[in-house]
Amino acid sequence: MSASYRILPLSTALVSIALAGASTHARAAGDGWSTDIELLRPTFSYGSIPGLDTPDIEEEGQLRMGLLAQYERDPLVLIEFENELGSVVENRAAMQLGVSWDFFERAGARLTLPVAANFGTDIQELSGDGAGLGDIGLGLRLLALKTGGFKLGARADMMVPTGFPRDSWIGERDLRPIVGLLVRQDIGRFSALLDTNATIRTAVDTGEDFELGSELAITPGVLFQVRPELVNVYGEAFLRSGFNNFFQGGAENPVETVIGAQLFPKDNILVDVGGGKGWTEGYGATDFRIFAGVTYTFVKKEEPPPIEAEPVVELYEIPPENVEELVQEVKVWEEGQLARIEDDRIVIRDPIQFYLDTTDILPESLPTLRYVARLLNGKGEIVHMQVEGHASEEGSYEYNYDLSTRRARAVWEELIRSGVHPDRMSYKGMGEVVPTQMGEDETSLSANRRVEFDIIKQLGPLDVIPTYPDTILLPWNGQRHTVNQAPVGAETPKEPEGRRVLEVIDADEEEGATEPRALPEPESKGEMDVGGPRELPEEQPAEPPAEDAGGTRELPAETPPAPQGE
Repeated sequence: MSASYRILPLSTALVSIALAGASTHARAAGDGWSTDIELLRPTFSYGSIPGLDTPDIEEEGQLRMGLLAQYERDPLVLIEFENELGSVVENRAAMQLGVSWDFFERAGARLTLPVAANFGTDIQELSGDGAGLGDIGLGLRLLALKTGGFKLGARADMMVPTGFPRDSWIGERDLRPIVGLLVRQDIGRFSALLDTNATIRTAVDTGEDFELGSELAITPGVLFQVRPELVNVYGEAFLRSGFNNFFQGGAENPVETVIGAQLFPKDNILVDVGGGKGWTEGYGATDFRIFAGVTYTFVKKEEPPPIEAEPVVELYEIPPENVEELVQEVKVWEEGQLARIEDDRIVIRDPIQFYLDTTDILPESLPTLRYVARLLNGKGEIVHMQVEGHASEEGSYEYNYDLSTRRARAVWEELIRSGVHPDRMSYKGMGEVVPTQMGEDETSLSANRRVEFDIIKQLGPLDVIPTYPDTILLPWNGQRHTVNQAPVGAETPKEPEGRRVLEVIDADEEEGATEPRALPEPESKGEMDVGGPRELPEEQPAEPPAEDAGGTRELPAETPPAPQGE
């Protein structure tokens, strides 16, 4: 063979041989090389497209499984003096199996297993015809930054040499670490994607005008949501270049473009179809390829927290000598109760918390927001609730106003994701101008960093409750989303009654008074503090009934009135 040979798509195979340990034994005729020539590798990550990974993490604990099958024509040919001598791998049928698991809110892991079959060759002495198992891939991806529609992340993979049989153009002989950067920018229905990574290899000079070693892979792409949650279309380009011949053409520099579509027949099923074509003589670039795949997402069902029955509350008569030492009613949070309706507000037990100086809601606050959504979806009479953000006096007025507004919007968006129709809610920021506590200590400042839920409008029993469509387009990205109808008078978590204090009416003080009357319940506005949980006063038991010479008598038990809206 001439020294001017270039094994284009298959030049990677030669690298594997050198990496295998500089073996001096002669290859038998008809053997291929232990080289992986595949360009298109799916990751089955959330938000990804075949061959291009993204930094998106949808939800902690989400699990996906997928399969991608493809047919490739002439992924490896032999060229001498710019003339094609024939196909080393003329036809290739490949399939990738994989699983992806988002084990943390900003991190995910994956495992991929490739299989392939090569058939039809013009170069028998280099043939790798037959079926076999490729190298197993293990990978991690991290979401490092998320602001608005921009996301930045990283990936780290390890290709484990499990290919069998050897010398079949399907796998390699050594471990290959891969590290890279992931970028995504969403603008309306358009998304710009970038997956750039480096594969680490020991440099190998084949002596055939081809040297393969460590290389850089750049995969840009664009995705457009034709009909959100129904059809997406995308295009991408695979560009690889060996560091020894960096973007100088030849076998070390394959280039191929791909177009495809994503279909969503069900919420948890994604179907990919598409095709591509190579544009250079580089290894792995095809005359054409077609592919199809399916990804299944396991939906995690969350059971709502149980709603405990209301405790039985007893009423006690207050002796006359203690009338001026009345104890205000203290409402007790029951186990599993995360929020409740009090007059014209929804009050929550624990504050909504965010990552420092961001609008990202901490995971421990998400159950509280989902509980608030359940309250709203169970009360159709509440036709408008306002999410109100507040900040402490640290920083400038402008910064605090902007941060409180953006945090209120983040809560508003999360409630919509939990099924509340956006027509029933609004949001606004108040900055630092409505503090609940004065002072510069951290306790006071944290109390002023909060989000409140104000009920702006409730309908009466004779008013007509509006109806809403079952699905909407999310205002911030246009994706289709399901919302809940709020029934009228539905069962919702009840408020603990606590104890009510009664005022004893002495016959000498008010002539003609024959029955004691109940003092009005104190108004409770309730607040949500972002800085930390709000301490409630301890409940003080009422004193037991006592006999009084002035004619005080024990009052009969009175049934507490039903909570508002029941």
